[in-house]
Amino acid sequence: GVLVFLLGRLFHAVVMAFPKGLAGLYDSHLKPRLARRKARRSAEIPPPSPETAVAAVPVAVAAREADTQPLSADATPRPAH
Repeated sequence: GVLVFLLGRLFHAVVMAFPKGLAGLYDSHLKPRLARRKARRSAEIPPPSPETAVAAVPVAVAAREADTQPLSADATPRPAH
């Protein structure tokens, strides 16, 4: 009998302390902390320099072209397994 009364009081206390529930706690406390952490991490990582970005383009294009080379005339298709 007493346990049910105590659980009811606990429920009442939690509802009064957190009227928006667990989702409200996430929006009011956890989401701002995660946003601050993300902003701090992005501020620590410097953006790539233009020279680095331009230098990487030919490598990516060459890799893509190597994957899409047409078959030579002497290449014969292999049967599927």
